[in-house]
Amino acid sequence: MRGFWIKWVFAACLAGAAYGRFGARGPDGATLAAAALSASVLAGLVWFAWAWATVPEEDRNYTLLGRYTAFSATVRLFVPIYSLYWFFRALGHLCASINDSLARRELTMRAPLALANTAAVLFVIAPLFAWRPDASFLVYLVAGALWFVFTVQADHARRFVFLSAAAEREKIDAERAKLRAEHR
Repeated sequence: MRGFWIKWVFAACLAGAAYGRFGARGPDGATLAAAALSASVLAGLVWFAWAWATVPEEDRNYTLLGRYTAFSATVRLFVPIYSLYWFFRALGHLCASINDSLARRELTMRAPLALANTAAVLFVIAPLFAWRPDASFLVYLVAGALWFVFTVQADHARRFVFLSAAAEREKIDAERAKLRAEHR
C-alpha cells in the first residue's frame, strides 16, 4: 500500500534535525538541521499526496469546485497566502473523506482532524519565534511530533479504509462472476 512507510522517513528526518540543532555543534550541525528539516517537510508533503491519492474514489468529498486530485491538492500548498487557507482546508477534506469512508463501512475509528489542525497551527506560528531560534525550532519539533502522531493514526484509519474497500470490490467482482456464470 502506497505511502504507509513515509511517516517513518518523516520521523527520521525530524530526529536528524533535532540532533543537528541540539546535538552536533558548529556549522556541520546547522547544515544537518537545515537539510533534515527540509527533508521532513518534503516527506510530509509526499505523505499528504499519497494519503489523498489512496482514499477510494467513491469516498472523496465533493465541493462546488469538483473533486481535487492528489496533485492539485498538494500543488495548492505552494501558492503564497492561499496556502495558509488551503493547508487547513485540505486537512479537513482529507480527514472528512477518511472518516466518511469509515462511517459508511460502520467502522468506529477516525482520522484525528483536531490533532492535524493543532500541528498545522504550530507549524504556522513557529516563525513568530524567530527572534529566539531555539524556541522556534522547539515549536517546529513539537509540531512535527504532533504531525507524526497524526500520520500514524490517519494511516491506521486509511489502512482499514483501503482493506475494506478492497474487500467490497472483491465481493462485487465475485457476485458479477456468479451472475455471468448463471446467465451462460
